[in-house]
Amino acid sequence: MAVNNSLAPQGNKKKTFSQALASEDYQSYLRGTIQDKNLREKFTADISAYVASNAMLQECDNKTILTAGLQGVALHLSPVTGEYWVVPYKTKDGYKAQFQLGVQGRIQLALRSGKIAILNAKEIHDGEYKGLDPQSGEPIFSFIANDVERENKPIIGYRAYVKLINGFEKSIYFSREKVLQWAARYSKAFDRDLYDRYVAGKVTDWKEQMKCSSPWYERFDTMACNTVLKQLLKWCPMSVEMQDAARFENVVDEQVVGDLDIQFEPIETTAEKKEEVKEEKKPPVKKAKKEETEEVPPPTDDDDFFGDNPFPNNV
Repeated sequence: MAVNNSLAPQGNKKKTFSQALASEDYQSYLRGTIQDKNLREKFTADISAYVASNAMLQECDNKTILTAGLQGVALHLSPVTGEYWVVPYKTKDGYKAQFQLGVQGRIQLALRSGKIAILNAKEIHDGEYKGLDPQSGEPIFSFIANDVERENKPIIGYRAYVKLINGFEKSIYFSREKVLQWAARYSKAFDRDLYDRYVAGKVTDWKEQMKCSSPWYERFDTMACNTVLKQLLKWCPMSVEMQDAARFENVVDEQVVGDLDIQFEPIETTAEKKEEVKEEKKPPVKKAKKEETEEVPPPTDDDDFFGDNPFPNNV
């Protein structure tokens, strides 16, 4: 898949993201991608403020920042409210950025399936976890009623809970230590030794301080809840948007760095989507004879997710 080089910075000196975003190349690209002016201006303001607040993100390749940001806006989420994050991480070719759903964004997308009655994730404080039910194997909790007393107790773990409309219920619990091990194993932006020194206030080197601008360091409890929630949702029906987000989160380094073509199809406005819904709800015209329908073969494993259009038409 060819890489779109029209947005690449020219010359040896890297442009800042704000400079790149203000350039005619980027603005022209955004006009073709986000056709609604208000939505485009909001996205520009949100992603600019987000990048400006993160020193390590400012070192990332500008194209990967834009890619991650557009993946978020295509799902109708905002980075400012923590619905998604643009996470910086280091590769052999320098710093890159990647899309990552936040807790609120993950809950929003999950609820769009229309099959979930209750969904939440929360910290578990000392004394609240009571072990596993011997019959169901589900974790048991006894939550402290007094909020002040509860907040003064240390966090020992994280729990996510879902109840479907059909009555199905499921809980998942990770201890704090399990989350730390999980992050060390699966997150490119997390280092356990660095985190321990960060918590102890022993990170003084500016390069290490930059690494600690990742959400795993600054908002560990939120990331931990997000991790447990992500595991829980494997038990639930997934909305189309959630399936898209899962694919965006699983983009490997090589795709972000070299093979990701960000030729996005124009993102629809709310008004345009409503018109499509009206068209779809028109009653079918009765015909004298039943027409034969042609069966469409299911997609094969060889189908490339991104192809020429990484966002489906229903975005």
